Amino acid sequence: MRKINKDLSLIPTSLKPPTSDYFFNTNRPSKVCKTTHLRRQEIIDNGGYIDTDNYNSRYKYSDVKTALNNLYHKKCAFCEQRVEVPHVEHFRPKSIYYWLAYSWDNLLLACSTCNSLKGNRFNIIGLQYSFVFNATNTYKNIHSSCAMLDNVEQPLLINPETEDSSSDFIFDKNGGVRSNNLRVAHTINECGLSRDDLKYQRKKILDDFKRDVESSFLENSGDIDKLKAEIGAYIKQFFRRSQSSEESFTVFRRYGVENSWLNEIIKELN
Repeated sequence: MRKINKDLSLIPTSLKPPTSDYFFNTNRPSKVCKTTHLRRQEIIDNGGYIDTDNYNSRYKYSDVKTALNNLYHKKCAFCEQRVEVPHVEHFRPKSIYYWLAYSWDNLLLACSTCNSLKGNRFNIIGLQYSFVFNATNTYKNIHSSCAMLDNVEQPLLINPETEDSSSDFIFDKNGGVRSNNLRVAHTINECGLSRDDLKYQRKKILDDFKRDVESSFLENSGDIDKLKAEIGAYIKQFFRRSQSSEESFTVFRRYGVENSWLNEIIKELN
């Protein structure tokens, strides 16, 4: 689970309220954003989210998907695996925080499994925020409300767009993960980040490295210089992939590098 640096000033057009705070003389609101805003107001007037296609389609509009895909590189915000068709989802569930259903700072990408396991639960440490609509302030701050709510409610779930929790994840070589941090442990449990399929995919990263090194030992046992060069290249490749925002499981890869797992694998094979 890596930190995502979302620019809250780069709001997809379809999500913008058609007000002077978001549009100027040379930039007129489109029909799409007007419709989304109408649905937003209907939800607020209803006092709860309206779970039908007319409303669900608005936060999945093409410019929203494109912006999130570019930001997340089609990876799940929680488990960090790359998926072909990730879901546009909400950090704060729309069933509870209905007024934030179309808020840019509340939208992220998630795989279907993490999102399904997380469900509509949202445990907090502080007091539950009580929403009161204000025609001026609500829309002015609608895309930057999560930070204010975090201060009031103190959510247990880690928000990858506001917190860097990567150093609190403790992995094992079989791909499992745990944490001594209460909130990180809660996030691991809520999203099933130590489920079998994820453990398999993480472990395979080390298995593939081990296989490459083992092959190098077998093929170059008589040429020490070539052996060192090849193994060095495998190490550099592993490190580069651990630093790439496009790769899956970068936090696991970095943990392996920082804890000398690659050196341990090489010594076991030597």
